Amino acid sequence: MERVQNVFLWKNYMIKKMSIDTKNGSQNNEKLLFHGTAQAHLTTIQTFGFNRSFAGMN
Repeated sequence: MERVQNVFLWKNYMIKKMSIDTKNGSQNNEKLLFHGTAQAHLTTIQTFGFNRSFAGMN
């Protein structure tokens, strides 16, 4: 398993997460999920994040 992370998307996620934590009183409402995909799609996902319009196409 290899972790691939886009720093811009991670920072954006953390800002939104802190906002939700503030609204929810810092209750643990987060789950870690792991996603498998074809290697050909990794660069696009890493650069732009997930495109929900492709959901369910596998």
